[in-house]
Amino acid sequence: MKTYNGLFEKIVDEKNIQKAILKASLGKRKKSSVRRTLSHLTEVAHDLSEQLKNGTWRPLDIHQTTQINDGVELKKRYIVCPNFAREQCVHHAIMNICEPLFRKKFYKYSCGSVKGRGGDQAKKYIAKIIRKYPAKTKYVAKLDIKKFFHNVKPSYVFHEIRRTIRDKRVLWLFALILRANKQIIDGVTVKGGIPIGFYTSPIFANILLNALDHYIKEVLGVEFYVRYMDDIVMFSPNKRKLKKACLAIQGYIEARKMKLKPTWQIHRFRSVNFIGYQFKRGGQVRLRDRVFLKSIRLIRRVSRKTKLTIYDCLRVLSYMGRFKAAHTYAAFKLHISPYVNIRELRKRVSRHDKKLNQLEKERKANAIQESGKPATA
Repeated sequence: MKTYNGLFEKIVDEKNIQKAILKASLGKRKKSSVRRTLSHLTEVAHDLSEQLKNGTWRPLDIHQTTQINDGVELKKRYIVCPNFAREQCVHHAIMNICEPLFRKKFYKYSCGSVKGRGGDQAKKYIAKIIRKYPAKTKYVAKLDIKKFFHNVKPSYVFHEIRRTIRDKRVLWLFALILRANKQIIDGVTVKGGIPIGFYTSPIFANILLNALDHYIKEVLGVEFYVRYMDDIVMFSPNKRKLKKACLAIQGYIEARKMKLKPTWQIHRFRSVNFIGYQFKRGGQVRLRDRVFLKSIRLIRRVSRKTKLTIYDCLRVLSYMGRFKAAHTYAAFKLHISPYVNIRELRKRVSRHDKKLNQLEKERKANAIQESGKPATA
């Protein structure tokens, strides 16, 4: 198995850290801490580079959390808010160099939080196999790991990282990040898992579960298998073989101190809910009932507003992407088109993006002038 060395110098390079700061600031440049960091970009990058080189960089010991109701099902989650300059920028700097190395080894249909992939790839793959191979997708199993991020053991993640990275100084950085998992939840300090809110956490999750992907495909021999973070869907023509694979996966997960949700089941495939869609025999793809109802309610609320914000426009267009990806044209014409003008929403978002790009160009030009360097086209 190929491993990589000599990565530390690339990570601590000031140009890489500046790139990481700009990348980490996307979508949050109205925050005072982010504006302050961007106004002293070169100085902050130099300080972080020196701290990393000298071995004095440390993440925060304890992180505050914010409770949110996530997704259509409004799951209760605790989100960590890391320090921007001290943690987020360093996380991005490390992953700018290391993430492509991990991504090379990821299973093709591991679709959650992987650059260039996503729910759309998983949807297309599932729709394709149930349409093209009806006999081989006779039975379906759906599994989910219980409270995955909270129950992950950092030592197992670190073991998988070492199978790709052998640079000791980079491994030291990963160890520091993995140990920075103390969170204040409902007034109680809790240690464990990988905090939701870190840029590195979904990457760590995929690194850990990549070994499971290869175990399922290569050892258990499951032909049709898709994973979206900790959600798993498998298809097979043989129910007994599928059950045997599920039990093997359960043992694999429990050996790593995690558990599957007890609701996992195997049934003859007629339909299955996954990543917000309902997949039916014949390759039909519909929106899940909850997603559909939530989108309709959002559209009605937005249509009653006299003035729309950019956030409203982005939310509506996000749901429009789901309608476009599913076989729901009739529902779209009935419930969406009469209430909102999609073309106008796109124009507003486009104007907003152009304005942000112009402000970014002006900021860069001012930074070049202040540093005394000649501006270049």
